Amino acid sequence: DDGKQIAECRVRFLSFLGIGQDVKHCAFIMHTAQDQFIAHVFHCEPSTGALCKTIEAACKLRYQKCLDAHPGVSRGRGAGTPRSISATLRSVFGSITGRKARSAES
Repeated sequence: DDGKQIAECRVRFLSFLGIGQDVKHCAFIMHTAQDQFIAHVFHCEPSTGALCKTIEAACKLRYQKCLDAHPGVSRGRGAGTPRSISATLRSVFGSITGRKARSAES
């Protein structure tokens, strides 16, 4: 309420962000340079939604800057778009189940 800064954290060290069952509570966990984890918990009126959306936007911006700084790293499979998580999981589990089926046949 008084406009004072409560915490200053770098987005790159954000380990977790979540909203509680009561939407007036949210928390995030930061990984420090001393290899410790610090939890910050907030109570906001009427909701923590705006705070979490702001933190989410900062994370997306950081991620986009990383992609821009290292072009081609996340696109190691060629010029196409990266695979979705579900496609990757299907591929992984498909290859595992395929291996099991082949080993059972021999």
